[in-house]
Amino acid sequence: MNLQRLKSICAVSFLTFCVVAHPSCSQQTEENFTDSLAEVSSEELKEDDLEPYWFVPEENENKLFLDLEKVVNLAISQNLDILIASSRLRQSQGQLISSFADLLPSIRFSSSIERFEGGEVFFGADPINLDRTTQRFGVFGDYAFQTGGKFFFQVASSKNRLNQAKEFRNRSFQLALRDSVISYFTWLNDIARNEVAQQSLEESISQLSLTQARLKNGFATQLELMQNSTLKSENENLVLETKNRELISSVNLAALLNVPVGNELVTNEDFLKPITFLDQDFSIEEAIRIAANNRPDLRELKYAITESKYNFASAIADFFPTLSASGFVRQIGPDLNDLDNSEQGIISLDIDVLKNLGVGRIGNLKSTKASISEAKLNHEKQLVEATKQIAKAYYDKNLFEDKLRVASDKLKSSAEAYRIALARLKSSVGINLEVVQALTKYTEARLQYKTAAANFNSAQIALLYEVGLLTPEQVVNNIYTNL
Repeated sequence: MNLQRLKSICAVSFLTFCVVAHPSCSQQTEENFTDSLAEVSSEELKEDDLEPYWFVPEENENKLFLDLEKVVNLAISQNLDILIASSRLRQSQGQLISSFADLLPSIRFSSSIERFEGGEVFFGADPINLDRTTQRFGVFGDYAFQTGGKFFFQVASSKNRLNQAKEFRNRSFQLALRDSVISYFTWLNDIARNEVAQQSLEESISQLSLTQARLKNGFATQLELMQNSTLKSENENLVLETKNRELISSVNLAALLNVPVGNELVTNEDFLKPITFLDQDFSIEEAIRIAANNRPDLRELKYAITESKYNFASAIADFFPTLSASGFVRQIGPDLNDLDNSEQGIISLDIDVLKNLGVGRIGNLKSTKASISEAKLNHEKQLVEATKQIAKAYYDKNLFEDKLRVASDKLKSSAEAYRIALARLKSSVGINLEVVQALTKYTEARLQYKTAAANFNSAQIALLYEVGLLTPEQVVNNIYTNL
């Protein structure tokens, strides 16, 4: 708890106890109450609650200190989804290299050694003892040329598959960045909520002690004591719940960043505040237009359409003949230095006109043509889905911005109401129930403000993701708002 704020509450408690101990003090007028009201500064209440500070221990091997920039760096370097997408990209790069194989000739070399010892009979004559070594060396080559340009279409198709893999990686990159940053804000929000709950518990304990003192001196009732005791129990339960949520959110964040779950996450941020990530506002129509050109999933589907068109062109090319040329040169002799005993060379030319009467090619043509229609429909379907996602993110961002303003106003008014309730009780003008109710409303307002700030930040990140503009620079280069 803030030291100034603790001093203020202790002062109120002490003055109220003086009223209890000295009945003559209870005759204060409304003018005395106005003077007492000024003693409880509204700034002491509001400043600490708008910017809750947390103790950050010194770094050691069991603690991982995080701020927004470090979360971004860990997400883009260690997230498993990004690593998987990068592996898929390398696979596509290898497949592209393989697609050039059909454009190049094949060359083979062969060499063999034959050793013969024994007798042979030639035309019924006496056997002749032979001791013979024969070595064979040959060079073979073949090349196929598809007159319809099928091999070139296959290379173009592979290039589009590579581009699809790049867009898939980009989408995985943005998705991991979105989830990690939103999880970080959720974690900060849970820390802030637990801090608010602990502060409220301390305040309720202070009020309970004050009521017990007043009851002992005959200036409070058993009902007031039960009211403060109930409030203390509710705040104790709130501390337990918020701490549990903080632990769960820290585990979720660690899993997204691919860091050991056993490490204690500690924030380097001094406080949670609403942040502006959007350089400028844009309409929903502009958002959809931006997404059509920038969203990786839509760009991936465009490359899928192009790939299917090249596959269709390749299927048409199959109806054109394929020219296959092959040949070899082979020499035979007793050793590699004397291979002139026998030479053999063959050159052949084959023309593949209509394999299997073209049945397979007709089926492939029909299949690839249908795949073009499917790819176009998939792109159109995803565009509709993207429009819904963009609309939700766009309106959520506006909603949470409005909620943030409302929560900010509510926090200020509830802080003032709590200050007045404390001053009224100190002046013996108010009653204990007013303080209990004001503290409850004040706690709710602080919790709502923290949640509103986290939701506002997360909604902007979600909108940037949906339009395809989420980058590490966009996240790190931000400004705080005045909301």
